[in-house]
Amino acid sequence: MTITEPGTPRRGNPVGIASLAFGILLLLAGLGAQTLSPALPFLLERTGMLYQAIPSPFGIPQVVIGTIATALGGVGLLLRDRARVPAIIGTTLDAPHLIVNLVGSLGGVLVAAAIS
Repeated sequence: MTITEPGTPRRGNPVGIASLAFGILLLLAGLGAQTLSPALPFLLERTGMLYQAIPSPFGIPQVVIGTIATALGGVGLLLRDRARVPAIIGTTLDAPHLIVNLVGSLGGVLVAAAIS
């Protein structure tokens, strides 16, 4: 086992960079969903879709991506002698987005069940 010198630069962290990229993707997806949300009543009326169908296309993919991205960020933080900044930023973006989408998807399903 070798101990790195204090002046030795850390190697890149591809897992942390992947977590950061997913975090940026989730941020853009969340902005897109929020941009489309004012048009939802019009779209529902125009297409004849039910409110119960809305949480699935918006929330479930984001929950899956958020879970993978948060796990990648955790792995990126645990790697030794790797730059941790991308993993920290990625996890900071991913974990709250995952929690918000889980609560939002469950809340939407509960509201849809109460309406019907």
